[in-house]
Amino acid sequence: MTRYLRLVAISTCCMRFFAFGGLSAHGEHQLFALGDFGLESGVTLPDAQLAYVTHGTLNAERSNAVFVPSWYSGDHHGYDTLIGPGLALDPAEYFIIATDQFADG
Repeated sequence: MTRYLRLVAISTCCMRFFAFGGLSAHGEHQLFALGDFGLESGVTLPDAQLAYVTHGTLNAERSNAVFVPSWYSGDHHGYDTLIGPGLALDPAEYFIIATDQFADG
């Protein structure tokens, strides 16, 4: 599976998790269990987990979620300059899900 498809798969898992009620406390690290997660190399990460934080409130229609994955060697703090009142990712408007890189949470 290509890296792009793997990212889409992780994103889909996270969005499904939030869509079906697994919401966390805002701004605190949480863990999402990915289970045994296969990599492109053929290696499987046993019991893989993805660390994330959320900001804002998911609306009743569940239509205001924004997923922002980390980049290589990054964590959710890479978006701190974009998250806040009046900024591009305003928690008053959006439910923001920001992830950490594997093994960085």
